[in-house]
Amino acid sequence: MKTILLFPGIDAIESEQLRKKAIQWPEVVTRIEEAQTILDRAKVSISLKEVMHSKRQETLEWFSAMVLAAMAVQVGVFDRYSKEGKPIDILLGMSLGDLARSVCAGVSSFSSTFIGLLQFIQQVSSTVGSGSTYQVKLKKREADITSFLQCENFVVAISVYQSDVSFLVSGPIENLKNWSVVINKLKDVTTHELFKIPIPLHHELLKSVALSITPYIQKYTHFENKNHEIFSSIFGKRLRTSADLNADIVRNIYSPVNFAHSIHRIMEEGEFVEFINIGPAATMLAFIKQMDIPRDSYKLTNYFSYEIH
Repeated sequence: MKTILLFPGIDAIESEQLRKKAIQWPEVVTRIEEAQTILDRAKVSISLKEVMHSKRQETLEWFSAMVLAAMAVQVGVFDRYSKEGKPIDILLGMSLGDLARSVCAGVSSFSSTFIGLLQFIQQVSSTVGSGSTYQVKLKKREADITSFLQCENFVVAISVYQSDVSFLVSGPIENLKNWSVVINKLKDVTTHELFKIPIPLHHELLKSVALSITPYIQKYTHFENKNHEIFSSIFGKRLRTSADLNADIVRNIYSPVNFAHSIHRIMEEGEFVEFINIGPAATMLAFIKQMDIPRDSYKLTNYFSYEIH
């Protein structure tokens, strides 16, 4: 049996209930305090503990602070899991969850990766315009989705999460209107507003921002000495060299996250799999349940709430 730890993306601690529960774990508090020290030294006026106890706010400032806190929370949850001596075969992240995944895998230090994430957030904050983020769904696959993922001419952010027919789009209002002309050529398209601000985390224009993170990713050449592997939800394969890891971190920021494809690739290996959610949000478990995979071939465990699905 394989044990796979899951690190969700930007929605990891979006829930107020999950944030309040997470801050009660000593391991999470330790990582929050470590991250706060970094912010204080950088003279960034963000209080991560206040974010953990706050209600959701529709501001870019709050979302930026939430993203920073999420990385600290995920590493803290992993610290707690590791203390229990439970098995780990593969680490699999999605979007920004891959930064916490890299720290937990020993690829990069917590401080260096957090600094890189902070620089990324600061750059994003200075580039976004007004707009919203929408989830777009197609009732059935009516066209090759990659044909309209290449939307750099519209300056919008595109991200594939759940499947070939579900993705996010965000950006300035006028750009979204122009982009929708392409989408509206397809039938049975529905959209749902997720955030009242754009979260452009997956766009070619932010490649330069992603590149600023890679200097903090340490050379990692001893894969054979690790008792767990890293699987990329971007490339849909195991990462075996430091070059693969650097490419994965960069591509993760502006490329579609092909999570469903990655899960299918893992399941094709034929072993029974237990997917364990580091979370805290159980988004990735929900995605797996919706996939066309034999139910007797895997188990879903939400480590954060100790629930088995």
